[in-house]
Amino acid sequence: MSYPGELRLHWKPLLAATLGLAMGASLLGYINSIFAPQLVREFAWTRANFALTAMVSSVAVLCIPIAGRLTDRFGVRPVATVGLIVFPLTFIGMSRMSGSIHEYVFYNVVQMTLCVTTTATVYSRIVAERFVTRRGAALAILTCGPALSGALLSPLLAWVIDMYGWRTAYQVLAVVLCFSAFIVRAMLPPPSAQHLKVPKALEGKRMTDYATLVRSRTLWIILSAAFLCSLPHALASSQLNLMLVDTGISAGEAAFMISVFAGGTIAGRILTGLALDQFPAHLVASVAMSIPSAGLFILGSGTDSVPMIGTGMLLLGFAMGAEGDVLAYLVIRHFGISTVSTILGLVTAAIALAGTTGALALSVILQATGSYSLFMIVAGVCVLLGAFSFLPLYNAPHARPVRSDA
Repeated sequence: MSYPGELRLHWKPLLAATLGLAMGASLLGYINSIFAPQLVREFAWTRANFALTAMVSSVAVLCIPIAGRLTDRFGVRPVATVGLIVFPLTFIGMSRMSGSIHEYVFYNVVQMTLCVTTTATVYSRIVAERFVTRRGAALAILTCGPALSGALLSPLLAWVIDMYGWRTAYQVLAVVLCFSAFIVRAMLPPPSAQHLKVPKALEGKRMTDYATLVRSRTLWIILSAAFLCSLPHALASSQLNLMLVDTGISAGEAAFMISVFAGGTIAGRILTGLALDQFPAHLVASVAMSIPSAGLFILGSGTDSVPMIGTGMLLLGFAMGAEGDVLAYLVIRHFGISTVSTILGLVTAAIALAGTTGALALSVILQATGSYSLFMIVAGVCVLLGAFSFLPLYNAPHARPVRSDA
């Protein structure tokens, strides 16, 4: 089946998955930093303590693999429904916070526990089941969702905060999420026996056997590379606006830079997805995932040049976008469809663990130096090491492609 044929046949589930991912927990990486300066200022939280809140991503280390396993067992629609309901409710609760940082941590824990069912770990299965010849392009469309919604919502939420306050902005966000949840739930296809069954060739050696996975060299390469490349997530998840304001640019320019970051993410999704369908996956992964190191080095240099800061944010966003395509593609390519969400859950858990590690390192560095620069330099070096770690996948075994027309 040709690329246009696959899109014509499967446009509805792909659109539903893209919207679900766009308005799911992945959106947090684009909007948390919009609220961060307001919360820190109003409640007199220290930047170091606020940086530690990113450590709640450690909860996802346990919850995301569970969400992935449940998706392989029951399908995307029932699992995603949990997060579609809970996610907007958490923002209603956050709009009523009284000032304790523990309240903020509580809602973050709920999001990391129940709303991980709206992440790429779950929705990527829609693409894995339905696309073969242009799977990279389909993943690019899917993973563009959060970046696009982040680029659109960041200026809107910043405007609402300026005009009406952060509490109203949280409530507006909850309404938008509720509306999108109804659309996604209606469009997602119900689970089918064809998509959930295990191919006969895999019977007796299912990769859901975690003892088998532990012995997989390919999985360890992907996990270690994903961990190293994801250490900057602690900065991107909630600290970008604070870091940008520290450079001396205005609040309006900082908000615009968040949109530049999101735009870079969209470019990374599209270009990487298309490249994965044309070039060796290990080379695409290594090149695409090395790009943010340049952005981190620029931002860590202490420059106050708006064009240079914009370039750094664009490069950082590019690789954040490429990450979603690269990791999902490699998992499907090397492990097949039947357990894609289970293994993606493990990979995403490694990313969450990197976020926790990075958050702890960032907090320590902020307390010691009062600056983000050292963290960005160290993270840039780690990203380069992680990007080069993908190269040994050139001779890793591949799973046999399975086409589905359902």
